[in-house]
This record gives sequence, structure tokens and C-alpha cells, in this order.
Amino acid sequence: MTLTKDDLKQIRTVVKEETYNIVKVEISGAEKRLGKKIENEVGTLAIMVKKEFDAVGERFKAMDQRFDRLEKGQKQIRAGISHLEFIATEMVRRDELIEVKQRLSKIETKLGILK
Repeated sequence: MTLTKDDLKQIRTVVKEETYNIVKVEISGAEKRLGKKIENEVGTLAIMVKKEFDAVGERFKAMDQRFDRLEKGQKQIRAGISHLEFIATEMVRRDELIEVKQRLSKIETKLGILK
């Protein structure tokens, strides 16, 4: 049996079509696997991003608590300073009062009111 030119052309056409179909199936399968892998990677990336945002949120919450403590401490310091200022002015008044009492006592002694 001899093959004619037409037979060879038909064989070539069938081989091309079959090769094309096989390659097409392989590419289609690869696309599906790649699509699933991309979906998995996007999902993993989304989870990672969410975790990092949550971590940043926790850090901000901790910073807010620290600032609240600092503000409270600042108010306590201001109250302490006000108290110290009051004590300092009272001490000056007492010193002045003692000095005035000593002067009055000297004057009273000189005048003979006090012995």
C-alpha cells in the first residue's frame, strides 16, 4: 500500500489538529491550575494584609493608652506644682510674719509694754 500526496496531506492535517487539541487541553489545564494558585495566593495575601492591619490597630490602641497615662501624669504633676506654689507662698508669709513679730516684740520692749 502506497500513500498518495492527498493521503499524506490528510495525515498531516489530522496530526496538526490532534497536536493542537492536545496542546489546547494542556494549556487549558495549566490555566485552571494557575487560576487556582492565583486565587490561593490572593487569599493568602488578603489574610496577611488583614493580620498586619489588625497588628497596627493594636499598636495604635496601645499608643492611645500610653498617651492617656501621660496626660494623667501631666495633670498630676501640674496639681503638684500648684500645691508646691501654694506651700511656698505660705512659707514666705510665715517667714514675713515671724520677722514682723520679732520687730514688734523689739518695739514693745523699747516702749516698755513688754518685759
